[in-house]
Amino acid sequence: MLTDCCPCIGLCKPHNEKPTELHLRSSIQELNVNEDFPGIFEEQFAQLELDWRTYVFPVKQELNKYKQIKELNNILGSPESTNCTLIYMNECMSHKRCEQTCKTMGASSLRWFHTGCCQCIGSFCLKYGSDKDRCNDCKSSSSPNEESDEDKIIDQNRSHVTYENDQEL
Repeated sequence: MLTDCCPCIGLCKPHNEKPTELHLRSSIQELNVNEDFPGIFEEQFAQLELDWRTYVFPVKQELNKYKQIKELNNILGSPESTNCTLIYMNECMSHKRCEQTCKTMGASSLRWFHTGCCQCIGSFCLKYGSDKDRCNDCKSSSSPNEESDEDKIIDQNRSHVTYENDQEL
């Protein structure tokens, strides 16, 4: 168990890996959500501001990366009005706890960063959410206070829900 999580709590250094690269490594997982209640994650938990940060962005930003847009339109309905909702837990946690937390919230999938950051992903997101670690308290051990310019802008403009690329829906 310790070897599974030692990078996220700073107890070991992976071979040939710089400490600043931990935030780039992550594990993704599909969750079995109750299909009788689609969108419960987006409707219930994304509206609350508890011990997490919420990010919402239009799915249409991601559509231009795919060739089968017509097929995706049939699945999503109207991509112009569909949003991807991501929730980042502020507290660092193990992969198992991240899985339990995201399942409880009704997320359709999760991304667990090797820094201990947990991202719960809504059912309308394409692929697996964002590959960016945005948890408040789970930064790489070598640079715990390092933020990108994008994160500084997001934090300064933060209200109840944060929109990617400063685009309000």
